[in-house]
Amino acid sequence: MLPAVFQWQQFLEFIGLPFPFDKRKPVVELSGGGPCLEFQGITINPDNLEELGILRHPDRPFEAREIIHFRPRNRHHVDSSNIRIVDLIESIRHIVKATIPQAAHIPTAGIGVVMTTHHQVNLEGIEQRLPQSAQFRIVAVLRRGENRMVKRDKRPPVRIIPQHIPQPAHLRFLLFIGIDRIACNNSQPVVDFRLAPYSFDHRLNRVSAFTAGHRLHAEPIVSFGADTTSSLHQRTHMPYQADDSRYDSMIYNRCGRSGLKLPALSLGLWQNFGSVDPFENQRTMVRRAFDLGITHFDLANNYGPVPGSAEENFGKLLRTDLAPFRDELVVSSKAGYWMWPGPYGEWGSRKYLISSCDASLKRLGLDSLDIFYSHRPDPDTPLEETMGALDFIVRSGRAHYVGISNYDHEQTARACAILRDLGTPCLIHQPRYNMLDRWVEDHLLDEIGKQQIGCIPFCPLAQGLLTNKYIDGIPSGSRASKVCEMKDNLIHEANIERVRKLNVIAKDRGQSMAQMALAWLLKDSRITSALIGASKVSQIEDSIAALKNLKFSPDELDQIRTIITS
Repeated sequence: MLPAVFQWQQFLEFIGLPFPFDKRKPVVELSGGGPCLEFQGITINPDNLEELGILRHPDRPFEAREIIHFRPRNRHHVDSSNIRIVDLIESIRHIVKATIPQAAHIPTAGIGVVMTTHHQVNLEGIEQRLPQSAQFRIVAVLRRGENRMVKRDKRPPVRIIPQHIPQPAHLRFLLFIGIDRIACNNSQPVVDFRLAPYSFDHRLNRVSAFTAGHRLHAEPIVSFGADTTSSLHQRTHMPYQADDSRYDSMIYNRCGRSGLKLPALSLGLWQNFGSVDPFENQRTMVRRAFDLGITHFDLANNYGPVPGSAEENFGKLLRTDLAPFRDELVVSSKAGYWMWPGPYGEWGSRKYLISSCDASLKRLGLDSLDIFYSHRPDPDTPLEETMGALDFIVRSGRAHYVGISNYDHEQTARACAILRDLGTPCLIHQPRYNMLDRWVEDHLLDEIGKQQIGCIPFCPLAQGLLTNKYIDGIPSGSRASKVCEMKDNLIHEANIERVRKLNVIAKDRGQSMAQMALAWLLKDSRITSALIGASKVSQIEDSIAALKNLKFSPDELDQIRTIITS
């Protein structure tokens, strides 16, 4: 119970209420599992208000028997009737604009809005104030009961349908907006919303799902008022809407003899997708890549840093942004390099490969991978055991296809023969290959063509050397300036001079150095896809532009051959 002397004024000011105030009004929202307050040595939370006797204390300076908005804040709560309809409409307009990037190109009434709220909403007033040219219309308002003491109201919401709504066939998007509270901040009306993390085409059955009692899964609260609308993107994560034209310009190549096609450019998550890298930049790059038609995302168990964190981060995106598009994606992972201590944490044993595949699926949150690779050959494990593990991974439903990486031509021939006999043909080989590292041209490419499997080279830009980045020397702060091995083996004056000469040819072709390097790989029909990396969106966009010119004249090929073999 409360102490005999309880500082009501300080308590009410502590939770954000002015004093004195209207005694007839509810003052704090009771919401189970909400925040706790430490006050006068007492822990107060929504679940123990009744036990403490706050609502029935004889000295309480208010008459309300329901407390609403139990959370510390500095806002004065007002009756929802005080909010102007024009403010509500303007707030919804801001949400539509920020949530659906292509809203400006959607025809009139192409966006349906479903509102969920505990407040009385003047639907007729909203309809009257909405201009005929508005891109959104209110499809339905789902209103719950207002008696929300300690326990949340479990009754299904009441569905209110406006008089004039667009036909379902006219709707391009359906956006769910929950009105969390209507309040007054410095005499300016504020409407706080919770945004549903989805809006999608033609799925109006979701409205009826809510009438069955399902609660709206909400993003963090966003306040819309005079001082907050401009910072919307910084305050919350907006639902992702994939570009409708994402398949229009990408080239898709068949992977060997299989039925699977891969985009000409795929995105590798080897670098810049670990736990040490900004997650929002990762999200932006993955979204843009998919919008540009890149459907294949390549990982490995040890990608990070730290090892495993690239899969964890991409798993977050698969559960959120990419969840509606899983069937449009090809997700691959690999195992072979060091992952955990002890004798079973690397190479190609059956134990390591199967355990690693299971761990990758868990980090990604997937039931199965599209492609699983043996990342490198194991000199101490029979190839039959390694390939047998890959066969088991497919037969057990852990992956749809299997591939190999970093195998030479003899190992490739043997691996393909073993897998073929087991009934799980090898799909693809992933070797290192670029203009300055052409070891695959010594028999491996011929073997890949002979086996009729796909080929997806990694490091097609030689870790950035085959760009304009190093033409004037090694920039301060670049990865090459910090990694001695990279400087010694790859980025040295002889290679930089080759890149300078190649860049002249690229300019004559109307391409950047990186674009020509990618086009040079893709000119070979045995190359299914080139596996690019990126640290920012502009690099992905520049790489995609390479697909505009994949043809080389005989003279260009001769000049390039002379430079890279000198």
